[in-house]
Amino acid sequence: MVKKVTIDPKRVTWALEDMDKLKRYICLGSETPTARVAEDHEKDHCENVIQMVKTGSQGPQVVELLKEYSVKGYVACQKPLIRCLAICVNIGDGETKKAALKAMPEICRIPTDLFLFVQYCVQGLGQPKVKNENGSWGRAMRTAVSQWYLTKEPKNLAYLMTKYRKRYGWSHVNLFNLTHPKPTNEAMAAIFTYEMKGLEAMTSKLKDKNLSDDVKDLVAYLKAVHEVKHSTDIHLITTYIEEHSLVWEHVPSNTLKLKEVWQALLPKMPTTAMLRNLFRLAALGLLQPGSTGSTVVIERLRNESKLREARIHPFNLLVTRKAYNKGKTSGKPARPFTGKGKGKPKEKQGKEWTPNSDIVKALDEAFYTSFKCLKPTKKSYLMAVDVSQTMHRGRVNGTKELCAIEAAAAMAMVIARSEEKYEFVAFAKNHPDGLSPVELRSDSTWEDLMLNLKVQEGKTDCALPMLWAKKHQKPYDVFMVFTDSETLPTDVQPKDALAEYRAAVKGGEEARLVVCAMNSQGFTIADPNDARMLDVVGFAPDTPEKIHQFVLDFNPDFQPAMQEDP
Repeated sequence: MVKKVTIDPKRVTWALEDMDKLKRYICLGSETPTARVAEDHEKDHCENVIQMVKTGSQGPQVVELLKEYSVKGYVACQKPLIRCLAICVNIGDGETKKAALKAMPEICRIPTDLFLFVQYCVQGLGQPKVKNENGSWGRAMRTAVSQWYLTKEPKNLAYLMTKYRKRYGWSHVNLFNLTHPKPTNEAMAAIFTYEMKGLEAMTSKLKDKNLSDDVKDLVAYLKAVHEVKHSTDIHLITTYIEEHSLVWEHVPSNTLKLKEVWQALLPKMPTTAMLRNLFRLAALGLLQPGSTGSTVVIERLRNESKLREARIHPFNLLVTRKAYNKGKTSGKPARPFTGKGKGKPKEKQGKEWTPNSDIVKALDEAFYTSFKCLKPTKKSYLMAVDVSQTMHRGRVNGTKELCAIEAAAAMAMVIARSEEKYEFVAFAKNHPDGLSPVELRSDSTWEDLMLNLKVQEGKTDCALPMLWAKKHQKPYDVFMVFTDSETLPTDVQPKDALAEYRAAVKGGEEARLVVCAMNSQGFTIADPNDARMLDVVGFAPDTPEKIHQFVLDFNPDFQPAMQEDP
């Protein structure tokens, strides 16, 4: 756990221990106190976890923590966590490696995770590599990967294997060739034969056998997947989608441009997937007023239990609402021409549609409903926002649908609707303290808040909130600053203002500072040795969850709103 460090009677900081550094890495994807949009997890060398595993005694504890955070759904992205698991396998002692391989199926729940784990292992993270000199795997690794398949329920395994066929340069066939798993029942044998040899071989092998109803259902499912994969008959494809609950990954890519296919997929599509594909559905004409598709979407958005089950964060719904109401998506530039292939790549055109006012209204209702799903941190907050004109220009790094002031307002609403103790201020001119109160209630609407933020701008000084709170002896657990880019240099550094505030204000010893620079590509305010300071570069849909985790010292007492499904 983090340790209090009193530098002198006027300064207090909090130091990170090894396990806290590990939590920070698997939650933020960075070993530094910086949360970035699209963090490149590969660039970190994971020096802390490597040292923890190398000592031997901490290895099993590391594995247990990785398992706990994954199983409880505490990380929005599994990549850093799986990377640490592979390090435990590669350089851990016998006990650590055994624990890591045993935990692997619980952590790597879908094939995408399994393929990533295997890739990290053969890359030799931390050295030495898992692969031995003759190119085969050791028994422990072969057994662990085999058990990933053999411990699954057959119908679920068939679904997973046909939905996630390959990733990161690996496929199920590759893994079967390396591990040679032995099927334990007729259903499992059918799946393995289909994957390795195809439908005809599976059918031939099962011919004249007295199959159970479960195996018959499984075979029918695999036949449907195979038929859809190789068919151009739209009626057949849509029929099998409806009869066997197939998903879009089962459908040939050339038919995913057809309205009929998505009409068949929509009724059983998970809420998160529905929101991700909302613009595609709209562009295909499936969401016209009064249409079946429109009815399905509206009913789902108005279903509080479905929203709670999907754990969709209000920020995601706000972004979706803004983008849908715009009626178009941006195109993508052509890829660089490499000289290979049949001609130069073409620019990908954006999608266009006419927004359905009923869906806009349903998205608006879902935005406010989703606040009920948030878990409070039970901390007290002082939020300070930059209200300069530049906050209204340009797009947020990581969320192009919003400008910086809109993203700041959204985060402020998250705090106001989930916490009891908070104050919201703006950096303002002609005010004695340089900070002006902004009205924000738990029932404030989006429009109310945006109107209240129209105050005269002042200089953005990230140290000012702590200096103001120290002057007035106000205890806060969390200081949050929202700006578009790096702030103006001042006489007092934010890290010093925070350390002095902790020492001077009763009840403020554990105070944290979060600085969100939403249009920035990189800045440094947080002290890398202070466990309770965080820089946020850009602002993506998963950023509110990372901030929530940071405020709670990365302890797994809540589930993030939405996890990535690769």
